[in-house]
This record gives sequence, structure tokens and C-alpha cells, in this order.
Amino acid sequence: MSLPTTIRTTVGQSLVHKVSRLFNGSLSDVLTELLQNARRAAATYVDIRSYDLAGHPTLVVRDDGSGIDDPVKLVTLGDSGWNAEIADREDPAGMGVFSLAGHRVEIRSYSRSAAQGWRVVITPDAWETGAPLAVEPFDIDAGTEILIDFPEIWETALDGAAAHCALHYPLPVFLHGNVQPRADFLGGAIHVEQWKGCRIGVFRGLGNRPLDCPRINFHGLTVGCDFPIVSEADHHEPWSVENR
Repeated sequence: MSLPTTIRTTVGQSLVHKVSRLFNGSLSDVLTELLQNARRAAATYVDIRSYDLAGHPTLVVRDDGSGIDDPVKLVTLGDSGWNAEIADREDPAGMGVFSLAGHRVEIRSYSRSAAQGWRVVITPDAWETGAPLAVEPFDIDAGTEILIDFPEIWETALDGAAAHCALHYPLPVFLHGNVQPRADFLGGAIHVEQWKGCRIGVFRGLGNRPLDCPRINFHGLTVGCDFPIVSEADHHEPWSVENR
């Protein structure tokens, strides 16, 4: 395989079936998507830092995973580019990098098929116009590095967003060199059952939590929902479950 010289933002046909998976534009949303991609790329850690680069506040997210093999897949909305095993297991939407739409983004990664590193800069307007984006050689021999223009509103949110995204994530996440705390999502469960690749925790006394309290954890992405609660006669504390 040889790398293309230019790429364009386009919409893949599979998007029709995935239009409900959108982004809210928050920093937590962005970090969650980038962390999921790093995990799928078999990274062993994710490093998050912010810099002032030539007068421009910049957020940098690095991982040591397998890299992005095909730059075209990166900017084809709805086509994930993951291998068949990951596609079958997780059904990734192919929208992760589009959580950055509207921002100036520089992506540096390694292509195993082409046996070389590459970089591309996506300007804010290129997300919608489909203008050609030059793919250039870059000296990187593993993993992916993403540089994002850092809006002021994100600066105050960075600590909290990184801590939130790292809490139940399976890999170490570093913020400015400091590892973020992690906790077992099912910590405190009375019993944990393995079922079809999932871990289901049984809890007692958590039935009075809000309906939007996280009950499902997908590799660090937590989802609030209303799970059934079972009560016992003559007991005040109900039984409930959470899923990881």
C-alpha cells in the first residue's frame, strides 16, 4: 500500500444506519472518542497535554497504538476502518474524529501498510467543504498524535474532563505527566456475573439513585439508564444491577 497524496472529508454509506450517534461538542465527548480509538488501536496508555504553540493554545492527545493505517478512512464519516474483529465486536460508528469538527486539527500517525508516518492538517472549514487535505510524510514510527486548537472554554474543563474519562477506562491516562485515578466500575458489587462478554454487578441498597445515574460502562464510556430493581419482603434495601 502507498499513502494517498490528498484526502477529503466525505460521508460513508453506512452513516444512514448510525445517524443517532452524534456528539455534543464538549471536551469530555471529544476525549471519550479519542480514548476509545486509542484502546481499539491496542495502545497501552494515553497521554494528554496542553501547550502554547506559537501563541496558539493546543491540546495534544498521544497514544502508542497501532496507528491509523489509511488516512482516507480517518475522514470518511461513517466508515470506521477498523478490522473485521473489532467491527463485529463493537460496531464502531466511524465518527470519532468528527467529534473535532469545526476545530483546526493536526493528525500525525503511522501506517503499517505503507510502513511510514504521515500527517494531515484539517482546517475548521474543511470539515464541511470537502476541500483536499494534503497528506505529508512525518517522522513517527508508532501510534497517533492529535493536536487540537484549544478553545478557552476547554481550558477550565480539562482537569475534570480528563478525570471523568479516565475513571473507568481500562488503560492508564496521563494528564500533564500525572496518571489519572481509575476505579472498578463494579467496585462494591456483592456479586459479579460474566455473561456473553459482559460483567454484570449485583448491588444492594442503590435503588434510590437518580434514573440518569451511570449503570452501563463501555470501556470508560458510562451511560445512565433505568435498570430493574428487585425488593425483598420485610427488607428496605432493594437489589439492582450495573453492567460493564
